[in-house]
Amino acid sequence: MLFVIYGIDRPGKLETRLAVRPKNIEYLAASEDKMLVAGPLLKDDGSMAGSLLIMDFPDRTAAEKWVEQSVLTKNDVYERVEIWPFTKKWPRQS
Repeated sequence: MLFVIYGIDRPGKLETRLAVRPKNIEYLAASEDKMLVAGPLLKDDGSMAGSLLIMDFPDRTAAEKWVEQSVLTKNDVYERVEIWPFTKKWPRQS
């Protein structure tokens, strides 16, 4: 089942995000087989402000566990994280 993971960074956490970025990339790479898409949300000035991922998990509990174990969560980067079930409709599959 697909889930959207939408995380908004706490104000003032950009330095922390950048400092843990290499470990975060390792964590993401280890789950690449579950990803439809992933990347940072950006402010108008191009600086990172959050994360958006669409990932495949067996259920919400697995998605929540993945977020809880993530580098950005463990380093208190996120102000809030929302997890939503998602159905991919477009582009249509051939």
